[in-house]
Amino acid sequence: MTDLSVIQSTATALAGARASAIKLQDGIVSLVIDVSGLDIPSRNQMEAELKAKLGALPTVTDVRIVMTAEK
Repeated sequence: MTDLSVIQSTATALAGARASAIKLQDGIVSLVIDVSGLDIPSRNQMEAELKAKLGALPTVTDVRIVMTAEK
């Protein structure tokens, strides 16, 4: 089983302080990413990298990401 600390460190390595509210329940990782100031290609790249890396961890069955931005 993947420990939440591994998930948190992986998300932080990829998204830095933009990642928050990281949770693991029943194999599903959920997190919030602050995408303020990023263009659409950068947002898409960050999302794809997070889904790929987190989804590859043992026992993770799904990765759900909510993107937020300050106006």
